[in-house]
Amino acid sequence: MKRSTLVIVVMTLVAVAAIVALIAWKEALDQRLGVEGYKQILQFSLITVIGGLVSVLYGEFKREQEQRALYRAHLLGFYNGLLGQYNKSKKLRRLLRALVAKSSVLSAADCEARYTELLMQLEEVQLEFESCRRQVEVQGRVFPQHDFIVPLLETMQHSLRGVVREYEDGKFAHCGSISFTDLPHLRQYLVETADGGTFVAEVSRPFERIEGALLAEL
Repeated sequence: MKRSTLVIVVMTLVAVAAIVALIAWKEALDQRLGVEGYKQILQFSLITVIGGLVSVLYGEFKREQEQRALYRAHLLGFYNGLLGQYNKSKKLRRLLRALVAKSSVLSAADCEARYTELLMQLEEVQLEFESCRRQVEVQGRVFPQHDFIVPLLETMQHSLRGVVREYEDGKFAHCGSISFTDLPHLRQYLVETADGGTFVAEVSRPFERIEGALLAEL
């Protein structure tokens, strides 16, 4: 039970107990205070108790609304950031596929320069996926189903990491084309199969599952 809820329950019980006591001791209080005095005290107690409870309930309701708004804003910001990086990974995939298709008519220098440019951008996406995973790990309580989301983000960043590592290891073929033979991770990243291929299995589907978990909270 939340602390605020517990406070409201305790205050309600105390207030009800006070009213019950006033009613139960009516005769004794009538004799001591008089009928009118007793009525005034009872009315004052009812107004004070009811007014106080309404004020507390309204304040708690408003506070929870504000917390909910902050929570939704946090999740929405995280989701929009992740969505942006996911869309960037799809764009880079299309650009790399186009580069491979045109590599045979490009000079070795132009081909390598463009490959380097795109892989540096893909590395940024991979690092953003890794950063998102760490954020969910550190702020576990903030995220719904964080134990479910973390492995999915790990799968996404690990999939891109293989492509980036080929670039870092200098496996680019220094010729007028990019060879899939020299870059197996790039091949897996780009090739589409009947079931969608590696990118769909390791990036698209994990993202869609994370997206579903986040949007369910929004």
